[in-house]
Amino acid sequence: MHVPQPVVEGSRPITMPIYQTSGFTFDDPAVMADSMGRPDGAYVYGRYTNPTVRSLELAVSGLEGGAGAIATGSGMGAINTVLLALLKPGDHLIAQSSLYGGTAAMLAELAGRFGITVTHVPENDPAALRAAARPETKLVYLETISNPMTLVADLPAMCAAARELGLVSVVDNTFATAMLCRPIEHGADIVVHSTTKYLSGHTDVVGGLAVFADPALYERVWHFAIELGAAAEPFASWLVLRGLQTLALRMERHCSNARLLATRLAGHPAVAAVHWPGLESHPSYELAGKLLSGFGGVFSFDLAGGG
Repeated sequence: MHVPQPVVEGSRPITMPIYQTSGFTFDDPAVMADSMGRPDGAYVYGRYTNPTVRSLELAVSGLEGGAGAIATGSGMGAINTVLLALLKPGDHLIAQSSLYGGTAAMLAELAGRFGITVTHVPENDPAALRAAARPETKLVYLETISNPMTLVADLPAMCAAARELGLVSVVDNTFATAMLCRPIEHGADIVVHSTTKYLSGHTDVVGGLAVFADPALYERVWHFAIELGAAAEPFASWLVLRGLQTLALRMERHCSNARLLATRLAGHPAVAAVHWPGLESHPSYELAGKLLSGFGGVFSFDLAGGG
């Protein structure tokens, strides 16, 4: 049997519904054909996007000040979508030295499988970035707050150097979110997130997202993304949308909790070092105070004696 769909007139839902459908029907085939070729077209197929997924993309793109966004099934899905869309065998990229382990592993895979070479530089050294650039360099990869050492990238200086060299700058903003920093305002071309973490906030979803400063770059990566198939699914997107509604409140509490714990651990005899940019002993303390509106909720520490 065909399930009837009531037409909603004169009202609209208060919260975004879950559009749990894989495809959409069209009265005009020409509209479908046109929509398959552009990211802002009508809804065609779940691998392209979906009303719930697009709501998430628009929400986070708005938070970051972007021109468009692509939601994916994981944070690594967002990172891989961007890297694979913009790099080809023989290309070179520059990445900061302190990186999330999953990203570092993926860069090693790119080198081993596709001959895409990587040079690592400090996250706050634009001179080193310029010195590392080659004719085949295409991209610079940074993390606003690195995972797990919490080093803060000098986004204004590093993104400016990348732009001077004609390179695309990609910034992982997962540990800051747009509540603490908006990398596009500091010159970033692409911002990636693991929505699994702060954006969703309830440890019940895995997801990712890439936000683009430039509409043309957004469309270029979108065409690759729909073929790669790393799309986000509607229910996961709805869970992230639910989490976004409390993001500002949660980030404020995350930062205050981290300050309390990091400060106490820094004075504990069993702790050799605490890595949190809100501590004056942290190498990124001054930069973090200028760049971020808060120091983040994640820290790491070393036990005395190497235990």
